[in-house]
Amino acid sequence: MLEKVAKALKVTPETIKNFNEEATIYNVQNNYDGSNSGATLNTNNYHCTINTFDKIVELYERMLKDKEAMIEKLETLLKANS
Repeated sequence: MLEKVAKALKVTPETIKNFNEEATIYNVQNNYDGSNSGATLNTNNYHCTINTFDKIVELYERMLKDKEAMIEKLETLLKANS
């Protein structure tokens, strides 16, 4: 299951296994380039490559779609065998 989720999120299973929320928050909070004048955020974000929430929603929607397709197939088989 981990491999399927990792594939859907386009990450390695090790990335999920080694996920550290504290480190992720630290990376996001410190993704600021203080060398610019004012309070400009660094738009060259090299650390965050995926939006995890969007990927989870995408995976969930894909799983629901697959479930609905499977139900339709089963209903068709049941009608054919009745």
